[in-house]
Amino acid sequence: MANERDAATLDGENDLRQFLKVVQPDWSMPRRHQSSDINRVVKKLTAIGVKDSADLMSKVTTNKINEDLSSAGYSRLSKDSIDRIRTHGTFFRALENLTEAHYRQVGVFAPVAQLLSKTNLKKTADRRQTERRFVDEKIGDMPLPGADTAEGDGFGSPCSSHARRSLT
Repeated sequence: MANERDAATLDGENDLRQFLKVVQPDWSMPRRHQSSDINRVVKKLTAIGVKDSADLMSKVTTNKINEDLSSAGYSRLSKDSIDRIRTHGTFFRALENLTEAHYRQVGVFAPVAQLLSKTNLKKTADRRQTERRFVDEKIGDMPLPGADTAEGDGFGSPCSSHARRSLT
């Protein structure tokens, strides 16, 4: 029973640590002659009873996090940090409820299309995009047909003269 509780505590602390790394990546950076900020934040959050990211989100949404930190003698979280926790918390809650059946990758990252293809679809798409840019640059340098006449393309088409005016 005690081992299960310890494992749950470690899992919750790991969950909290990973969540905080996403929320404030700069907290993971080690400080000179000190531990990283993330270790200090996790320590003060566990001291006020925050065991995992769900506990953190409930304290942030009820606006009790800074009150609890102050009453325990710790420094408060900044407004920026709390805003980031709220923003990322919504995304993490959506991920918890998301199952593989409810999403799929499309385009060049679609796994089925890539598996069935004999070439790398990402490289092919990048090459096509580069070719399109090159062609667009060359076409942009060319004069439009009928550009020297007032009628537009010589056929009296108002669409082509409108297109030429919008390009210049």
